[in-house]
This record gives sequence, C-alpha cells and structure tokens, in this order.
Amino acid sequence: MTAVHTHFDCSWAIHWSRFSVTHGFLFTLRASGLVSFSAVSVCTDTDSDAAWRLEVIESLRALRKQPSKAMVPKDYSRVGSTQANSVLASLQIAEGVGNDLDPIVVSSAAPASQPFDFSKYVNENAGTPDLLQHHQAELIKFGVKFGRGAFKMYDLHELQNPYPIVHDGQEYHGGLDGGIAPYGMSISSAAKQLRVAYEHKQSNDQKQRYRQQRGDMTKVISHVLHKLCMLAVPCM
Repeated sequence: MTAVHTHFDCSWAIHWSRFSVTHGFLFTLRASGLVSFSAVSVCTDTDSDAAWRLEVIESLRALRKQPSKAMVPKDYSRVGSTQANSVLASLQIAEGVGNDLDPIVVSSAAPASQPFDFSKYVNENAGTPDLLQHHQAELIKFGVKFGRGAFKMYDLHELQNPYPIVHDGQEYHGGLDGGIAPYGMSISSAAKQLRVAYEHKQSNDQKQRYRQQRGDMTKVISHVLHKLCMLAVPCM
C-alpha cells in the first residue's frame, strides 16, 4: 500500500477504505468526472487536513457506487452457451427437446408452405414486419384465427428489454422480434402473454446474397444511367 501524503492519520484512512489513496488516484477520480476537487494539493495545516479527509471519503464512496464490469447489462444475443447453461442449471431448469417429446407430424393433406426470401433485407429488423405477416398467412392456412375474439400477430422488435433477468450479480437484457398473443392487448402486455414467439436471424448465406444482389443492382443502375447519358444531347 502507498501512504497518503497528508498530515492526518493514514491508518484511519486505510481502516475506512481498506486500501490507501495516492494523489494520483484522486487526480484520476477528478479526471473521470466522479468528483470535482476545489483543490488537489498537499495539505499543510489542520483545516486543510480535514477538508482533504472529507474529499477522500466522498471520492471513495463515489467510486464504490460505480458498477463493476460484471454488473454491466449483457444482451441475450451476446451470452455464450456455457454461461446460458450455467444460469439454467443454477435455476434448476431442465431443457426438453420438443421434437423428441411430441414430434410434429405434418399431414400429407396439409397446405403447402410458401418460402420467404430473407436475403432481400439489409438486416433482421428490416425484414421482420414482412416476415411476421408471412408467419400469419401460413398459420391461417392451418386454421389459426386472427382478429377480434382470437389472436393477433404483434411486432415486438422495437420493444426495449421486456424480459430483464438478474442472476448471480449479472443483469441480462433482451427481447423478441414478434409473437402471437390474444387480440386487443398493448404491446408490453402482449409480450408477456405470448402463445408463439419469434426471433429472426439471417444466416450468413442470406447476408451474402443481399450484398451480392445490392452489388448487381448497383451495376444495373449504373448501366441504365450510362445508356441514358449516351442518348442525351449533349451528355452532361
């Protein structure tokens, strides 16, 4: 430990804070915006000692209130499988494999499903409204009712942090892109009454196709403009 270079009892400061404070540390606090010192200098008399001691105490209190790295909220999408499995295990939540427990069997007489080209969109958020409508159209084929007295497809991708979780000192944030809930609910209430939930992710292949399509479209537009320029008299 490095002693505090002032006239007041250093052991008192160490006992209070469990670690010592240097002038450099206090300058760092001031630079970080945690405190604003009226003076950061070596004390020379009793009054200054008391003022310096008070500033040390307030500085340490402010520092202790700062969130640690572990307490910075983490988005669900950035949580690795190891950490997710650890949370589930500590909560004693058992994961079931739905297709093993109750396999989905699609009858040969079922209506054919139509594909959705997710590669036409720059990202998941851009394509979510159209994809949710696609989900609804497909479900209607199977007899799912939408409208008053039935269900509604809710777009949730702009709803901020509807499912916060705090576990073992770590806060997790996240949401969903959309879902099905009873008709007539507010967005925030629907997020807590979902019967079906959707989280959309573009594959790497879809993202690559979007970039290729955009590049091809740029070439087409450039070619058309060139032809128009050639027809113009004069070409400017």
